[in-house]
Amino acid sequence: MLYLTVFTYSLENKTLNNLPEVRALRTLEDYSGYNNYILNLQSKMKKFNHFKLTRAQADYILKFHERTPKIARRWVELDSYFAQKLMDDKLLTKKPEKIYIEKLLVEKEKSFHI
Repeated sequence: MLYLTVFTYSLENKTLNNLPEVRALRTLEDYSGYNNYILNLQSKMKKFNHFKLTRAQADYILKFHERTPKIARRWVELDSYFAQKLMDDKLLTKKPEKIYIEKLLVEKEKSFHI
């Protein structure tokens, strides 16, 4: 009976280790890069005892933890949709025309994470 319990625990432990959220938390513990988003998640993890990652956060960490952000330091013109969304989210009185980009955290095929 004891053997069955140990075997079941071992099987469950292997299954847990394969979860993206668990692998991402382990990656987050040792992260020493420059990605501000990942660093923010790391500080939350250290601050709160029961910190949990979403699947999207875990995927982001596992996918981009080894990439070094590019320094941009440029003004970029905004399209009308994003300018309107930014105006609504930040309660601005007029639409912004440009935004200052300090870092490109991740460069994807069709978008940037800034």
